[in-house]
Amino acid sequence: MKQVRRMSSTLKNIDVDDKVHLWCQDPTTFVARCWYCVITCTFFGLITTVLVLGQSSSGEASWTAIWTCFMSLGVAVGGTLSFRKFQTPSAIGFLLGVCFMMSQLYFTLFVIFLGFSSSEELGGSPGVDRTYASFAFFLMIAYALMTYSIAKYRSYLIPTTNTNSLSQNADPAPTPAPTTTVSV
Repeated sequence: MKQVRRMSSTLKNIDVDDKVHLWCQDPTTFVARCWYCVITCTFFGLITTVLVLGQSSSGEASWTAIWTCFMSLGVAVGGTLSFRKFQTPSAIGFLLGVCFMMSQLYFTLFVIFLGFSSSEELGGSPGVDRTYASFAFFLMIAYALMTYSIAKYRSYLIPTTNTNSLSQNADPAPTPAPTTTVSV
């Protein structure tokens, strides 16, 4: 217990910028941790989708939940591929746009499922709809944070090629390929 108090007292003495620096040493680490946050929230959103499918009597709510779950899984796979394999400006820009649109989608779902939970004539289960609305809110925040981090640190995410070394190693006058004739 004394060790926890000692640790919390030392963290209180650290400046806010130092706390952020402890959490992210460089911009790519910050973006990676934001992405892990999105993937974790997506996993919990998948669990609430199963709850909505099991307990909702509304076909619209079930369809919305399963479609959004498939979209989130696709974004998780596509985003991971664009961070690890396809680090091109177009892939990072596409992911930036997708994260922004997913944030807007989850905001819309947050409002819709809050409406489902407060209305009996829409045929929803209030507890499940509130749960899905809360996870939609968390996913909206996570995707907004991801959009911000990609937009701010996109120059760190795209590897640069050294054009000077390419021009020094290239031949000054490349030789043309030999011409061949084909007789029919």
